[in-house]
Amino acid sequence: MTRYAIYYTPAPASALWQLASAWIGYDAHTGRAVSRPEALGVAPDDLTAATANPSRYGFHATLVAPFELAPGLEEDELAETLATFCRHWPAFRATLQVDRIYDFLALVPAHADPRLDTLAAACVRGFDRFRAPLSDADLARRDSPDLSDHERALLKRWGYAHVLDAFRFHMSLTGALPDETLASLQPELAALFADVLRAPVVIDGLSLLKQPDRTAPFRCIARHGFSLVELAAEVH
Repeated sequence: MTRYAIYYTPAPASALWQLASAWIGYDAHTGRAVSRPEALGVAPDDLTAATANPSRYGFHATLVAPFELAPGLEEDELAETLATFCRHWPAFRATLQVDRIYDFLALVPAHADPRLDTLAAACVRGFDRFRAPLSDADLARRDSPDLSDHERALLKRWGYAHVLDAFRFHMSLTGALPDETLASLQPELAALFADVLRAPVVIDGLSLLKQPDRTAPFRCIARHGFSLVELAAEVH
């Protein structure tokens, strides 16, 4: 079954998008594999394994986790609703850094930024009507043993455990890795991304991604920009 997701993805021409897509080996805007950076001294097979999960989804921050469309709703309606949502949302800048989250490495906010949380909550609530209920298999897959009772309740209500007050903005760079691998790789990834993260990252739109079947990677089918009013005000 086809699935959709609503993600923040950097602009495809941005240095951050180009570098991160090269790191994971896949560009979700073009739907193509890309050459990986010859850096960090990581063996090719180890790098492929470490980035297999983020490569499947493309470089992104999840705002609405992958879902099948609810009965009676169509892709065009979802896309138009997202476009309208984005036209009324202000762009802003967020400072990100490489850090460990759970058992993987990701770009995360360098300090708490309630604008990211507000955006995520608005997306979860605003697009919930498009989401078909999870199948028993998907519910079981997302119901990991380490979830709290509260997170499990969020999963049952919203189809994803890490939403609303359990949300943590992150852009995955690896899948789950052993502690020693995380410890050695984190400073090297921080150095690799240092230049593109020197300035705050512009959160300027949302992307609609599509997965035609569960064996395929996600691909961006539309990216809609936010209003630039707030960014213009920062300049002045």
